[in-house]
This record gives sequence, C-alpha cells and structure tokens, in this order.
Amino acid sequence: MGIEYGTGDTNIIATIPPIHPSWAPIVLRDDHVEVTVFYGHFTHEHYKYYGEDMPADARAKAIAEEVVEELALVFDDQIAFWRKRHSSGMFPISSLEAHKLRHHGDTASATLWSGRELS
Repeated sequence: MGIEYGTGDTNIIATIPPIHPSWAPIVLRDDHVEVTVFYGHFTHEHYKYYGEDMPADARAKAIAEEVVEELALVFDDQIAFWRKRHSSGMFPISSLEAHKLRHHGDTASATLWSGRELS
C-alpha cells in the first residue's frame, strides 16, 4: 500500500502507511496557515513559515521543504519517537535525549520509523 493523497477530509494532504506494526500512519494535514504532521500515535509537529511577508506559493514551498527534510530524517531512522503515560515527543538520535535514554536507564523507550527500539 502506497501513500494516499487527500481523503474525504479535505484538510488531509497525505497519509503515509507504516512499515512496522509499532507505528500508525504518518498524516500530513493542511491547517491553512501551517502544516501539521501527525507521527503515528507518538506526537505531532507544526510546520509554519515565520519569515517576512511573501506570496502564498513561496510560503507553501518553504513549508513543504521543511516537512520533506524532516520526513527524510524520520525515514532514515535519524529521529526517535517516545511515549510515556500522557506525554510524548521526538528527538534526533544523536541528541542529549538519546544519550540519556541509552545511559541512564530512563523508563521510556524510543522507537524509530523502522520499528527498532532505542533503550
């Protein structure tokens, strides 16, 4: 199953199916002034152009480039996702959070897009 573009909900840009059962789909939603990317059941991020006034097509291009760059890191297993009780988030695997998770026995574990666990 490949990427689905749009759905009955006209705000959905695309739905990317998971490659591992620990994930739900990644959903990209157009919120008119920003794009919200829902990373499965883990977390979501808002992508918005904060620069000077510019034409709508240029803003859309800037947002799209940022989303594509982030998704490339996700698909390359460079971003880890975690969920613990009522909180969740994401972080680069080279970051301090990843170091703490690996070396200090934090009770949360983190999952990569491939399904591999960091703990």
